[in-house]
Amino acid sequence: MSSVIKMMESDMFGYLTDDNLCKLDRTSMSVSLESRVPFLDPRIVNLVLPNPQNLMR
Repeated sequence: MSSVIKMMESDMFGYLTDDNLCKLDRTSMSVSLESRVPFLDPRIVNLVLPNPQNLMR
Protein backbone atom coordinates (compact mmCIF):
# COMPACT_ATOMS: atom_id res chain seq x y z
CA MET A 1 0.00 0.00 0.00
CA SER A 2 1.45 3.34 -1.02
CA SER A 3 1.94 6.25 1.35
CA VAL A 4 -0.63 8.33 -0.56
CA ILE A 5 -3.33 5.74 0.01
CA LYS A 6 -2.35 5.41 3.68
CA MET A 7 -2.65 9.18 4.15
CA MET A 8 -6.02 9.28 2.38
CA GLU A 9 -7.39 6.48 4.55
CA SER A 10 -6.08 8.13 7.70
CA ASP A 11 -7.75 11.41 6.78
CA MET A 12 -10.99 9.81 5.68
CA PHE A 13 -11.51 7.43 8.60
CA GLY A 14 -9.88 9.42 11.39
CA TYR A 15 -9.23 13.12 11.12
CA LEU A 16 -12.10 13.95 8.77
CA THR A 17 -14.86 12.11 10.60
CA ASP A 18 -13.69 12.61 14.18
CA ASP A 19 -12.56 16.21 13.92
CA ASN A 20 -13.45 18.27 10.87
CA LEU A 21 -16.99 17.05 10.20
CA CYS A 22 -17.85 17.19 13.89
CA LYS A 23 -16.62 20.79 14.18
CA LEU A 24 -18.41 21.76 10.97
CA ASP A 25 -21.68 20.32 12.25
CA ARG A 26 -21.43 22.00 15.66
CA THR A 27 -20.46 25.37 14.20
CA SER A 28 -23.12 25.44 11.52
CA MET A 29 -25.90 24.17 13.79
CA SER A 30 -25.05 26.78 16.43
CA VAL A 31 -26.32 29.41 14.00
CA SER A 32 -29.09 27.23 12.49
CA LEU A 33 -27.25 26.75 9.22
CA GLU A 34 -27.24 23.54 7.23
CA SER A 35 -23.80 22.87 5.79
CA ARG A 36 -23.05 20.65 2.82
CA VAL A 37 -20.01 18.58 1.92
CA PRO A 38 -20.50 17.76 -1.78
CA PHE A 39 -17.18 15.97 -2.21
CA LEU A 40 -18.31 13.33 0.30
CA ASP A 41 -21.09 12.23 -2.02
CA PRO A 42 -20.76 8.42 -2.29
CA ARG A 43 -20.67 8.60 -6.09
CA ILE A 44 -17.63 10.89 -6.04
CA VAL A 45 -15.89 8.88 -3.31
CA ASN A 46 -16.44 5.63 -5.22
CA LEU A 47 -15.04 7.23 -8.37
CA VAL A 48 -11.84 8.47 -6.71
CA LEU A 49 -11.00 5.76 -4.16
CA PRO A 50 -10.18 2.87 -6.52
CA ASN A 51 -7.48 4.85 -8.39
CA PRO A 52 -6.31 7.77 -6.23
CA GLN A 53 -2.77 7.87 -7.59
CA ASN A 54 -3.94 7.99 -11.21
CA LEU A 55 -5.82 11.21 -10.44
CA MET A 56 -2.97 12.94 -8.58
CA ARG A 57 0.12 14.61 -9.91
